[in-house]
Amino acid sequence: MLRFFSIIVLLLIMTGCNDVQTSEVVGTWIMKEESREYLPPEVEKSTGKITVLIDGTFVAHELPGRKWHFDSGKYVDKWEVISGSGNWKFTSLSGGQKNLYLRFNKLSVDNADEQDVSYGFSLFISRWWSTIDMHYSLYDPDQYDRVEFEKITQ
Repeated sequence: MLRFFSIIVLLLIMTGCNDVQTSEVVGTWIMKEESREYLPPEVEKSTGKITVLIDGTFVAHELPGRKWHFDSGKYVDKWEVISGSGNWKFTSLSGGQKNLYLRFNKLSVDNADEQDVSYGFSLFISRWWSTIDMHYSLYDPDQYDRVEFEKITQ
């Protein structure tokens, strides 16, 4: 009986992770304070805020991250903060993991002037009972070095 119960609980958890609805991601998300421990000094004070709108657009403010540059024959990583706006949509990985794909149309790097671009990346979405978690990885997605967001109520 215990084994049957364990299997049912596992199935509920697995299926619960995939049924995130639009209404659950629409709103303002801010970077969790714990995420700052993975950030170097040049970006640790960034605000990390994403506003997801019902019309399929978003506005991002001061998202920290790394960018690889090819300089003098070698790859060099640089920390930067990006802000901008664009369109969002749900995407899925092969295992059914739901993502929120942000496609920037306007982008500002390190508070420089905003430019027209075509740039995008995904945030992983997880459900833990009634709580939705969104995050993106700074290095390897299998590591825990990530920027996590929590939805704020207004």
